[in-house]
Amino acid sequence: MAVILKASDTKWGYIPTEEEKKNKMFVPWKFKLSWDWVFHTIQWEWTFIWKPTTFIRLNNCNLACSRCFVGSTPVMLSDGGWKNIEELQIGDKVLSHKDQKITESWVEKGFVRKSKTVTIVTENGDKIECTPDHMFYTNRRTGKKRTQRCMAKDLKGEHIKYFHWYHSKIKLDEQFARGYLKWAYVWDGNISNSHLYFQVCDLEFAEAIQYCINLLWGNVSITESSRKTIVGKTIYRVTTWKKSVINQVLEPIETRESAIGYIAWFYDAEWHTWRNQISFSQKDQNILKRLKWMLFEFWIVTSDIKPVTRASEFYITGKNNINTFFDIIPIQITRKIPKDKRNVLSNVLVTEVIENIKEKDVYDIQTTTWNFFAKNYLVENCDAWYTRKQDEKEYYESENIDWLELYTRIIESQREKGLTNICKSLTFTWWEPLLQQRTIWQFIEEYWDEFTNIQIETNWTIPVLDKRLKWCYYNCSPKIPSSDNETKIAFNPVVLKQLVATNKAIFKFVFLTKEDVDYVLETYKDIIPLDMIWFMPEWVTKEENTKVFENTIDYILSKGVNVTIRAQNIMWDWAKRGV
Repeated sequence: MAVILKASDTKWGYIPTEEEKKNKMFVPWKFKLSWDWVFHTIQWEWTFIWKPTTFIRLNNCNLACSRCFVGSTPVMLSDGGWKNIEELQIGDKVLSHKDQKITESWVEKGFVRKSKTVTIVTENGDKIECTPDHMFYTNRRTGKKRTQRCMAKDLKGEHIKYFHWYHSKIKLDEQFARGYLKWAYVWDGNISNSHLYFQVCDLEFAEAIQYCINLLWGNVSITESSRKTIVGKTIYRVTTWKKSVINQVLEPIETRESAIGYIAWFYDAEWHTWRNQISFSQKDQNILKRLKWMLFEFWIVTSDIKPVTRASEFYITGKNNINTFFDIIPIQITRKIPKDKRNVLSNVLVTEVIENIKEKDVYDIQTTTWNFFAKNYLVENCDAWYTRKQDEKEYYESENIDWLELYTRIIESQREKGLTNICKSLTFTWWEPLLQQRTIWQFIEEYWDEFTNIQIETNWTIPVLDKRLKWCYYNCSPKIPSSDNETKIAFNPVVLKQLVATNKAIFKFVFLTKEDVDYVLETYKDIIPLDMIWFMPEWVTKEENTKVFENTIDYILSKGVNVTIRAQNIMWDWAKRGV
């Protein structure tokens, strides 16, 4: 937590108290580095613009969050299954959301700690227990189509994002598999030399057949045929040698579930849509009559069978009929599921947030997309990789080295990049470097002549306690409310005034909308001179950066403040790390 100083204490040379030392305000003698501790790039800001710069990533965050769930909280896997959050392993594929689409991501890390919790109660009766600051996606929007996030403790009365998974493979069982394979055998199957095989031109079709065979406990393989179709499509061959599977496929259809499988395969293979209707066509009217009878058993009304040019067909029309059809029949071919029936997010009202008194073991995961679905609700995992469990290396991945070894590594790294005698600018960055300011000074005191510019990036909540660091430049990134940091922790006006007084600092605000700009200018107008204020867009992709600038650049320039871009994102569209 930041140390709040008295006005008289803002002079250089302020001496830390014993309590501050006890709270690890300083990390003496050794640097705590992140695992990807160094990168070299061209600086794009302030006095160092266009200069080759070496960035040192330190490790420690004084704004640490604790976004975790209690054990037994189910997390949705990408294949439609579930795992409790404490059981997830690195590499597990979980369902995620990115670019307004449902996608999958991988678990990169897992965390465990102790914390007090809150219980969120929703209008559909769900109860989710998590830490008070866990971030949920809501339907609140600021600016142009921006989905907001909100802490769990503040969710009462908010609508959070809930995922409706189209049932598809989730509801499949052995009887469904029998019906699906029965129709697949009639059209695309054959029995030869005591094995059953299917030949189809769609890989997803082949995988659906493979899945159904596996449900019947059969051995199955998918291979590509040596021949192709007339138009050059690949033919996939699905083969099983299991006699029990073959016998079940040959048996007549008797159950409701097998009838559903029978209809699902016919839809996957033979359907087409036109003007909000489902059409079934076939030369053999007896097949169509059987399908009509099966659909009627599920209270799905169809049209009469009518002859067309080369076959006969019937239709399913009407919104209620079509909805009933997709509620009952789990379609296996993704492209044949209507867009409005595919996986979608809806809004669910939070009716109550209950504070829990006792501390519990809580868990979180880090995913490649920074979010996942906990009990069907879209949540954000923390992007602070090293703030969860600082006493165990597997959770708090870092290493401790002294300032002499750091210098040796910097020189070796520059040589590897061909930067010897070129890269004279040095920046200490990542989380909060001023937590390690004594060690930084030890390094600077020894190697000051080796670097022409030394910069410290800070969130400005920590006072500069060593007067010798006044020789450095400061790139301050104050956190505004839209960053989801608590103001009482992230706002320290005394420290801010101290850094302003150095005349060697800039204040870079990460923003997204005009409202963010207005907030900054109104809040800091009496503290920070306009020529020290810089704005940088929040989004990380090239396209997102462009959109932000299109909406705000003229407005920002009219206010007489500075603007900078995320240069690496513009040049590489976030495709490279450590540049």
